[in-house]
Amino acid sequence: MNKIILSVSKNESKNFLDLNEASKSKLVKKHNSKCAACAVDISDYHHFHEEGSKIIPLCPLCYYPLHIDKIVSKIPGQVILLPEMTQIELNATLRAMEYIKIKRSEFATAMKDDYAEVADAIDIIEVLLKERADLADTYYSEGISNINLLSQVLFALSDDDYDKRETGLYGLKFMHNMSNYTKEMKSWDIELSKYKPEVWKRMIKKVAESQKWLD
Repeated sequence: MNKIILSVSKNESKNFLDLNEASKSKLVKKHNSKCAACAVDISDYHHFHEEGSKIIPLCPLCYYPLHIDKIVSKIPGQVILLPEMTQIELNATLRAMEYIKIKRSEFATAMKDDYAEVADAIDIIEVLLKERADLADTYYSEGISNINLLSQVLFALSDDDYDKRETGLYGLKFMHNMSNYTKEMKSWDIELSKYKPEVWKRMIKKVAESQKWLD
């Protein structure tokens, strides 16, 4: 999977609904315990998504944009207007930013004065991402940033219109509330810790510059 379009749990097949734990375990092993969309480790936390005739394992960040009706049991995030990035890129960025915040003291020590620049960049990006929710309401319709409202709209579409939703939802992405993934972040820690502190500075700065958020 290389693209995530905002979706709801609609028209799922009987085979998918009847998937048992043994079959789920086989699917995770088949994908080497990696998310089929972003390749992050899913050994401990995974969900399953039906794409055409295939059933694939996903990490929570890639799963919920495809099943926004399931996020209601958590602290809702927001729908934002962000055509510059794919959902997978946004997920990776949010994960990296959250990791840096969790490791704040370690990174501050390792990077010394340079860490302040990274922290400032993260703060600015977070503010600007939240402002993109207002842009979604402005350019689409009032309330479209509300995940529950969008979920109801998608369920109400005819099958034909639902299949064409990518055009109607152009540029809209799901911005996760990362407080939902405290346990998952611990699981991702090993993978994220492979990157040295100075690499994170370049990553965050690159994201900011590529989106022209920091002039």
